[in-house]
Amino acid sequence: MESKPKPKNPLIAGAKSASTFTLVIAGAAGLVAILIIAAILMSAFRDKGNDTSATLSSVIHQQQEIIRVTKLATTNVQDSDLVNLVATTNISMTSSQQQFIDYGNAHGVKIKAKDLAKYVANPKTDDELNAAAAASTYDSTFSQVMNGLLTDYQSSLDKLSAQAVNSPNEKNLADQTSEGVTLLKKMLTEQ
Repeated sequence: MESKPKPKNPLIAGAKSASTFTLVIAGAAGLVAILIIAAILMSAFRDKGNDTSATLSSVIHQQQEIIRVTKLATTNVQDSDLVNLVATTNISMTSSQQQFIDYGNAHGVKIKAKDLAKYVANPKTDDELNAAAAASTYDSTFSQVMNGLLTDYQSSLDKLSAQAVNSPNEKNLADQTSEGVTLLKKMLTEQ
């Protein structure tokens, strides 16, 4: 009897001997496994994105509060260096806020101007500044309030930067803005 030559690749030999039904079942099982893994990965990234979206939204709302407080201060601050700091902070925050809004809108975080207009101010900040105006201590109280707002804002930027591991543009935006806040805080403490 003549022996048949063995195929060189054992997988081909197995495939020739396996039934079509078995191959279809194995392929379907592999496809299901890939889909399950993909769903798990997408869920993990989506959850991370929600954290980043929430932080980005928080940053934009903090910017809105800083802008609002600087607008209040424009008529009450007396020291000329502090007047300049108020103007610089307002312009910086307004510009930065627009960059964050544009970035958020491009990446699925919808912040609309009318939503920011509805933003409810912190009544504690208003009470503090109103009492300071009545007591003629507005400049020093404003400096303390603004330092607190900028510190909280910078913490949120640091959090956003840490969350933006897979997004270099978002990380750069947060890092650059955080550096600007550091300069504003330095100018504020030198008053």
